Amino acid sequence: MNYGGISLEAYSERGDGFASASAQDVTELNKALEATELRGGAVEGSTTASGAPLKVESLEKTLKVVTFTQKNIVFWKDTPVLPAYNTVEEYKRLTSYGSDAGGFTTEGELPEEDDSTYVRESQLVKYLGNTRIITHPMTLVNTAHGAVMQREINNGTIWILSKLERALFEADSAVVPQEFNGIYKQIQNDFASEVAFLNSDNVVDMRGKRMDEASLEQGSNAIIEAYGYASDVYWSPKAGSDFSKNFYPRQRAMTPVGLNNKVGSNITGFVSQAGEIALHPDVFMKPKPSKTTGTAATSSKAPAVPTADGTNPIVPVAATVANTKWGADDGGGTYLYAVSAINRYGESGLRILSVTPATIAVGGAAALKFVSGGGANTPTGYRIYRATKNVAYSAGANAFYPLFDISATQLANGYNGGGAGVVYDLDFYLPGTTKALMLQRDLEFYAYKQLAPLMKMDLALLSPSFRFMILLYGTPVVYAPRKSCVFINIGSTADAVTNALIA
Repeated sequence: MNYGGISLEAYSERGDGFASASAQDVTELNKALEATELRGGAVEGSTTASGAPLKVESLEKTLKVVTFTQKNIVFWKDTPVLPAYNTVEEYKRLTSYGSDAGGFTTEGELPEEDDSTYVRESQLVKYLGNTRIITHPMTLVNTAHGAVMQREINNGTIWILSKLERALFEADSAVVPQEFNGIYKQIQNDFASEVAFLNSDNVVDMRGKRMDEASLEQGSNAIIEAYGYASDVYWSPKAGSDFSKNFYPRQRAMTPVGLNNKVGSNITGFVSQAGEIALHPDVFMKPKPSKTTGTAATSSKAPAVPTADGTNPIVPVAATVANTKWGADDGGGTYLYAVSAINRYGESGLRILSVTPATIAVGGAAALKFVSGGGANTPTGYRIYRATKNVAYSAGANAFYPLFDISATQLANGYNGGGAGVVYDLDFYLPGTTKALMLQRDLEFYAYKQLAPLMKMDLALLSPSFRFMILLYGTPVVYAPRKSCVFINIGSTADAVTNALIA
C-alpha cells in the first residue's frame, strides 16, 4: 500500500495515542528538551526550569582584570630608591659656590674672601597601607582563579602601588598631614610662594592648549639654565596622544596597491637642544574626574559636606586684582562653583556655593566663602571645583571639575589674596586640564627614601579569618627642584601653527 501521501493529520482522531499530539503538545515536548539560558543558582527549587537543573556551570579560569594592572605603574618603576634610616630623612644641598663677585685681582694682591652656601633640608617618612581579610572557610573551598590568599596579596599590592604612583606627583602634607610631599609640592616649596613658582621659568602654562615641541623646548631650556639636563617627561596618555596629533598634518603616505601600510605616530621621544628626552604616558596623571552634587563621598569616614558661608558665598571681585590670570579667554563669563572637604580617609560630596552663576571680570577674581560641615571626622583640606564657562544651573546635573586643593589653615587665613575665610580663584588652574613633569631622572634630582620595602604583615587571629596588611614606608626627596619643569593646564586645543597646517 502507498502511504506516501498521508499526513499526520490523518491519524489525529485515533484513540491509541499514535500521532495524536497537537501543535501545543509538540511545543511543550520541545520545552522539555531545552537547556534554557538560566544559570544554575537561578533554578534551585524550581519545577518549571526544563533541563536547566542538569547543567554544569561553565566559568572561565582566567580572571579578567578591568581596572589598572602593574603595567600601568610607570613612574614608580623609574624612580631611584635609596634606604632611609630614620623617620625624618635629612639631606644637604650645595646651593652656591660663592657670591657673584668679581674675582680678578691685581698682582700680588690677596683675593677677596668668599664662602659656599650649604642648606640642610628634611622630609618626613610617611606610611602607606591597607588591610585585607579572608575568612577561613574561603581558604577551604575550590576557587576558579587560584589561591584566594595569594590573589588578595597581589590585589593589595597593586592597590598600594596605584596610590603611591599618583601621590609621588600630587601628595601634599599641608592638605592631608598623613601624606608625604609629592614632587610638585617639593618643587613649589623651593620658591617663596605659589605665585613665584607659577611665574618662574620652571612652569610652562599651556592655558588649555595641547603640548607641542616649542613647549618641550622651553621646559628643557629652563632645566639647562639651572645647570641640569632634561631626560624624561611624564604626562597623561591623553596629553601624549594630543602631542602626536600635532604631526598628523605633516605626514603624507602613498599606499601602493596590495600593501597594508600603517599610518599614525607613536612618538616616544623628543630631541631638544640639550639632547634626547624620553616621553612616558602615565595613566595616573590623567585629571581627577568631574563630579556632580549627587556624587557620593569616597569613604564613610570622609568629612561632612562643607557649608556655604553667608548669603553671598561667591562674590565677583572687580578688575586689577594682583596676580590674577583671568584674561579675555575666561574673563567676562559666568561660572558655577562647588567645594568638597578632604581628610586622610577620603573626600566628601560636593556643596554648590550658589545656584546663581557669578560673572568674573577680566583681571578680576572670584571670592569663595565656605566653612566646615562639622561632624566626627573633621576636614584637613578642601578641593575647589568649577563648571565650564557660561553654564546655567541644573539641579544635580552640572559637571564640576577640580581646580586646586587648599588646607584648612589656608582657608582660615585666606588664600590667594582673600581675607580670613575667603578663597580667591585667580584662574591659575583651568578645569579639565592636566599636568606634565619634565625632569632630570637621576640621583642628582630625586630619589625615594625607603624605610621599609613593600611588605605583607600578618595580624593576630581573633576570629576564623586571616587578616594581613600590605605596607610601604618612605618618602620622595627632591634634591634639586630647579632641575625640573612642570607643565600645567594642558588641554586639547591645537595652537595657531597646527591649525594653519591643518587648513
